[in-house]
Amino acid sequence: MITFMSKVGVHPLGDYRERALGRGASWSRLAPASYVVTAPWVRYKCRFGCGCYGHRHLCPPATPTPKETAAVVAAYRTALLVAYDSGRRGRERALRRKMHRDLLALERELFLAGYYRALAFVAGPCNLCKTCDVSKPCLKPGEPRPSLESCGVDVFATFAHAGLHLTVAQEVGAPYKLCGLVLIE
Repeated sequence: MITFMSKVGVHPLGDYRERALGRGASWSRLAPASYVVTAPWVRYKCRFGCGCYGHRHLCPPATPTPKETAAVVAAYRTALLVAYDSGRRGRERALRRKMHRDLLALERELFLAGYYRALAFVAGPCNLCKTCDVSKPCLKPGEPRPSLESCGVDVFATFAHAGLHLTVAQEVGAPYKLCGLVLIE
Protein backbone atom coordinates (compact mmCIF):
# COMPACT_ATOMS: atom_id res chain seq x y z
CA MET A 1 0.00 0.00 0.00
CA ILE A 2 1.28 3.45 -0.88
CA THR A 3 0.94 6.10 1.79
CA PHE A 4 2.03 9.68 1.54
CA MET A 5 3.74 9.89 4.89
CA SER A 6 5.33 7.09 6.84
CA LYS A 7 5.98 7.25 10.58
CA VAL A 8 9.33 8.92 9.93
CA GLY A 9 7.86 11.39 7.40
CA VAL A 10 9.49 9.90 4.31
CA HIS A 11 7.44 8.85 1.32
CA PRO A 12 8.19 5.25 0.30
CA LEU A 13 8.50 6.35 -3.33
CA GLY A 14 10.72 9.35 -2.56
CA ASP A 15 13.73 7.70 -4.15
CA TYR A 16 12.01 7.92 -7.55
CA ARG A 17 11.46 11.64 -7.09
CA GLU A 18 15.18 11.96 -6.41
CA ARG A 19 15.96 9.80 -9.45
CA ALA A 20 13.93 12.17 -11.64
CA LEU A 21 15.92 15.12 -10.30
CA GLY A 22 19.17 13.21 -10.80
CA ARG A 23 18.27 12.64 -14.44
CA GLY A 24 17.91 16.36 -15.05
CA ALA A 25 14.39 17.33 -13.99
CA SER A 26 14.36 20.77 -12.38
CA TRP A 27 11.31 19.96 -10.25
CA SER A 28 9.62 16.76 -9.09
CA ARG A 29 6.83 15.91 -6.66
CA LEU A 30 4.89 12.86 -5.56
CA ALA A 31 1.20 13.66 -5.35
CA PRO A 32 -2.14 11.92 -5.13
CA ALA A 33 -3.24 10.81 -8.59
CA SER A 34 -6.44 12.76 -7.93
CA TYR A 35 -4.39 15.93 -8.57
CA VAL A 36 -4.39 15.03 -12.28
CA VAL A 37 -7.07 17.18 -13.94
CA THR A 38 -8.63 16.22 -17.28
CA ALA A 39 -10.85 18.44 -19.41
CA PRO A 40 -12.33 18.15 -22.91
CA TRP A 41 -11.10 21.61 -23.95
CA VAL A 42 -7.46 20.46 -23.77
CA ARG A 43 -7.82 18.24 -26.86
CA TYR A 44 -9.43 21.15 -28.68
CA LYS A 45 -6.15 23.02 -28.20
CA CYS A 46 -4.47 20.07 -29.96
CA ARG A 47 -7.10 19.91 -32.68
CA PHE A 48 -7.25 23.61 -33.43
CA GLY A 49 -3.80 24.79 -32.40
CA CYS A 50 -1.25 22.09 -33.24
CA GLY A 51 -0.06 20.92 -36.65
CA CYS A 52 0.57 17.41 -35.33
CA TYR A 53 -3.13 16.64 -34.84
CA GLY A 54 -3.88 13.49 -36.82
CA HIS A 55 -0.33 13.30 -38.14
CA ARG A 56 1.37 11.27 -35.40
CA HIS A 57 0.63 7.93 -33.81
CA LEU A 58 0.41 9.51 -30.36
CA CYS A 59 -1.59 12.60 -31.20
CA PRO A 60 -5.35 12.96 -31.21
CA PRO A 61 -7.57 11.51 -32.46
CA ALA A 62 -5.44 8.36 -31.94
CA THR A 63 -4.98 8.95 -28.19
CA PRO A 64 -7.39 8.35 -25.30
CA THR A 65 -10.13 10.91 -24.72
CA PRO A 66 -10.18 13.02 -21.56
CA LYS A 67 -12.99 10.80 -20.23
CA GLU A 68 -10.95 7.64 -20.85
CA THR A 69 -7.89 9.26 -19.28
CA ALA A 70 -9.87 10.32 -16.20
CA ALA A 71 -11.04 6.71 -15.76
CA VAL A 72 -7.44 5.45 -15.98
CA VAL A 73 -6.15 8.09 -13.55
CA ALA A 74 -8.93 7.17 -11.09
CA ALA A 75 -7.46 3.65 -10.93
CA TYR A 76 -4.19 4.99 -9.48
CA ARG A 77 -3.27 6.46 -6.11
CA THR A 78 0.03 8.20 -6.80
CA ALA A 79 1.54 10.38 -9.50
CA LEU A 80 5.18 11.34 -9.88
CA LEU A 81 5.12 14.76 -11.53
CA VAL A 82 8.27 16.11 -13.16
CA ALA A 83 9.26 19.31 -14.93
CA TYR A 84 12.32 20.18 -16.97
CA ASP A 85 13.52 23.69 -17.76
CA SER A 86 13.46 24.46 -21.48
CA GLY A 87 16.91 26.00 -21.42
CA ARG A 88 18.48 27.37 -24.59
CA ARG A 89 16.47 28.07 -27.70
CA GLY A 90 16.87 25.38 -30.34
CA ARG A 91 17.35 22.68 -27.71
CA GLU A 92 13.65 21.82 -27.29
CA ARG A 93 13.61 18.70 -29.48
CA ALA A 94 16.61 17.16 -27.73
CA LEU A 95 15.18 18.03 -24.31
CA ARG A 96 11.78 16.54 -25.17
CA ARG A 97 13.50 13.35 -26.32
CA LYS A 98 15.60 13.24 -23.13
CA MET A 99 12.56 13.77 -20.93
CA HIS A 100 10.68 11.06 -22.82
CA ARG A 101 13.51 8.56 -22.30
CA ASP A 102 13.91 9.58 -18.63
CA LEU A 103 10.21 9.04 -17.91
CA LEU A 104 10.24 5.73 -19.75
CA ALA A 105 13.25 4.66 -17.65
CA LEU A 106 11.45 5.67 -14.44
CA GLU A 107 8.36 3.77 -15.56
CA ARG A 108 10.52 0.67 -16.12
CA GLU A 109 12.33 1.02 -12.78
CA LEU A 110 8.99 1.30 -10.99
CA PHE A 111 7.66 -1.72 -12.88
CA LEU A 112 10.70 -3.79 -11.90
CA ALA A 113 10.30 -2.65 -8.28
CA GLY A 114 6.83 -4.19 -8.19
CA TYR A 115 4.73 -1.23 -9.32
CA TYR A 116 3.69 -3.18 -12.39
CA ARG A 117 1.00 -0.66 -13.39
CA ALA A 118 3.43 2.28 -13.69
CA LEU A 119 2.45 4.39 -16.70
CA ALA A 120 4.28 7.44 -18.07
CA PHE A 121 2.93 10.46 -19.93
CA VAL A 122 5.24 12.97 -21.62
CA ALA A 123 5.13 16.58 -22.77
CA GLY A 124 4.04 17.50 -26.26
CA PRO A 125 3.99 15.40 -29.41
CA CYS A 126 6.16 12.29 -29.61
CA ASN A 127 9.41 13.14 -31.33
CA LEU A 128 11.37 9.92 -31.01
CA CYS A 129 11.47 9.86 -34.82
CA LYS A 130 12.05 12.83 -37.13
CA THR A 131 8.86 12.02 -39.03
CA CYS A 132 5.84 9.91 -38.24
CA ASP A 133 3.90 8.06 -40.93
CA VAL A 134 0.52 7.17 -39.45
CA SER A 135 -0.25 4.97 -42.46
CA LYS A 136 2.43 2.54 -41.23
CA PRO A 137 3.08 0.93 -37.83
CA CYS A 138 5.14 2.89 -35.31
CA LEU A 139 8.87 2.48 -35.92
CA LYS A 140 9.60 2.27 -32.18
CA PRO A 141 6.86 0.14 -30.63
CA GLY A 142 7.06 -0.01 -26.85
CA GLU A 143 8.89 3.33 -26.54
CA PRO A 144 6.37 6.06 -27.31
CA ARG A 145 4.10 7.39 -24.60
CA PRO A 146 1.21 9.78 -25.12
CA SER A 147 1.50 13.37 -24.12
CA LEU A 148 -0.49 14.74 -21.23
CA GLU A 149 -2.17 17.23 -23.55
CA SER A 150 -3.15 14.64 -26.17
CA CYS A 151 -5.02 12.70 -23.49
CA GLY A 152 -6.84 15.77 -22.21
CA VAL A 153 -4.77 16.53 -19.10
CA ASP A 154 -4.89 20.16 -18.00
CA VAL A 155 -1.17 20.50 -17.28
CA PHE A 156 -1.45 23.93 -15.67
CA ALA A 157 -4.14 22.85 -13.17
CA THR A 158 -2.49 19.48 -12.47
CA PHE A 159 0.90 20.94 -11.64
CA ALA A 160 -0.63 23.85 -9.67
CA HIS A 161 -2.30 21.26 -7.39
CA ALA A 162 1.18 19.90 -6.65
CA GLY A 163 2.73 23.33 -6.03
CA LEU A 164 4.30 24.24 -9.39
CA HIS A 165 2.55 27.24 -10.90
CA LEU A 166 3.38 27.26 -14.58
CA THR A 167 3.41 30.38 -16.72
CA VAL A 168 2.98 30.78 -20.45
CA ALA A 169 6.12 31.80 -22.37
CA GLN A 170 5.31 35.30 -23.59
CA GLU A 171 7.78 35.38 -26.49
CA VAL A 172 9.73 33.03 -28.72
CA GLY A 173 12.81 31.78 -26.91
CA ALA A 174 11.47 32.61 -23.43
CA PRO A 175 12.07 29.83 -20.88
CA TYR A 176 9.26 27.45 -20.01
CA LYS A 177 8.73 24.08 -18.31
CA LEU A 178 8.30 20.73 -20.04
CA CYS A 179 6.06 18.57 -17.87
CA GLY A 180 5.41 14.86 -17.60
CA LEU A 181 4.25 12.33 -15.07
CA VAL A 182 4.26 8.69 -14.13
CA LEU A 183 1.15 7.15 -12.60
CA ILE A 184 2.09 4.63 -9.91
CA GLU A 185 0.11 1.83 -8.34
